[in-house]
Amino acid sequence: MVDAAMLSVSVLCCRMSPDQKAEVVLLVNDSCTIPEDPACEFSSLTKVFLEHQEKEGRSSEKHFNTLAIGDGANDVKMIQSADIGVGIRGVEGSQAALSADFSFGQFRFLGRLLLHHGRLNYLRISRGIEFFFHKTALLAFSQFWFMVFSGFSGAVYFNNWYWTCFNTFFTSLPILNFGTHDEDVSPSTAARHPRIYQYGQENTPFRWVVILCWFLETMWQAAVIFFVPMSCNAFAPSASTLPNGRAMESWAVAMMSFVSAVLSANLRILVMARKINVVLASLSVLSMLILLIWQLFFDVLPIGLLSRLDSAGNYLVSYYLWTTSRFWLTILLTVTVALLPSFVWNFVRRWHFNPPEEWMVLAEQEKILRQQKSCCHRRLRRRHHRSTAMGNRAPALSCPSVGPVGRDFEMGVPSSSSAVPSSREPVLGGISGSASEGEEGVEGQWDDLEKIFGEQDNVCC
Repeated sequence: MVDAAMLSVSVLCCRMSPDQKAEVVLLVNDSCTIPEDPACEFSSLTKVFLEHQEKEGRSSEKHFNTLAIGDGANDVKMIQSADIGVGIRGVEGSQAALSADFSFGQFRFLGRLLLHHGRLNYLRISRGIEFFFHKTALLAFSQFWFMVFSGFSGAVYFNNWYWTCFNTFFTSLPILNFGTHDEDVSPSTAARHPRIYQYGQENTPFRWVVILCWFLETMWQAAVIFFVPMSCNAFAPSASTLPNGRAMESWAVAMMSFVSAVLSANLRILVMARKINVVLASLSVLSMLILLIWQLFFDVLPIGLLSRLDSAGNYLVSYYLWTTSRFWLTILLTVTVALLPSFVWNFVRRWHFNPPEEWMVLAEQEKILRQQKSCCHRRLRRRHHRSTAMGNRAPALSCPSVGPVGRDFEMGVPSSSSAVPSSREPVLGGISGSASEGEEGVEGQWDDLEKIFGEQDNVCC
């Protein structure tokens, strides 16, 4: 049965008990995981299935997850047996919803859960994990370079309290917003271009090439964060003392490196974000301000208390460093050199790769469409106010053509005679018609325009 089911588009199982529903899910899970025993014999249909997977370049191991959806108490066992359980809260109670991983009110929301939220959730979590390991290893590799210079004596480069707060306070807010709000394209655009889903199906974020690139970038930034402040201050004779006559100790150089690491981590997430929103930029700035506030209070604690905290070397260090121009210039140089490869790579990948990535092309198309939409709205408002003020007959309105982008956005959108022109021209290629007297003519064309944009923006996944 499993062999025939895997080669079928859909299979209907009727009059099944709750235990049988769960057994079907477990049967598919267990039977589609190829055993490691080479002496295992497969049926003819299974061999055909495996040969098809090899032709497609896929692994012989299980390459999918099972999802079970139900709305009643008799579906609880089936939901719990699947990899992903979805419950519908309806007239049959809430037992299925309480035992499921996800729950909603209507079955039609399943498509949006899989095609929109599922794709974005994978996109955000995978890239968030990569960045989290990057920023955590940033301080560790900086400490490694310091150990090389200290003869592996076990001395600590960064203050322990600063290191503890690095992931907790100084860099935690932007990654939380990134993991919940980052988005490449709108749901309707993704639904019209299925190739964008290959990013998750091919496990692109966790390929060894991507992991290697992150590792090399981390090593580069860690080296820059250590060597640039050390070269600009510790190795410079004119910078061997602070304004108060105190010698430039490793704590002062480490403070420059730490501030540079925090700035680099908070700016790097802006580089990797596919859509920079106001909240993400504000949280990045807020994280930097939290570091400054921490320095204001921590470095002025009584010297006896700092000694007990093993931080006596930090006493008033930040205050003296802030008064020197070398401190700010060193941080500016360090952050610029550390992030320069990331900026260059993102610029080249976005504008000079041939062909570019799918989501980049779609994002640019959405940007052009929003600009055309804004232009049309402004033109309609001006014509409306002008015709209303003069009391004359409103002229026929026409929006500028989008060109080939409009045709791309028309593909896959269900058309209607009342909203989409019947000609072969692209959407927004020319919205015109006979205008009625005064305000009614303008408002009628305004409604037609809103229907087109609403249909473009609200296509259900």
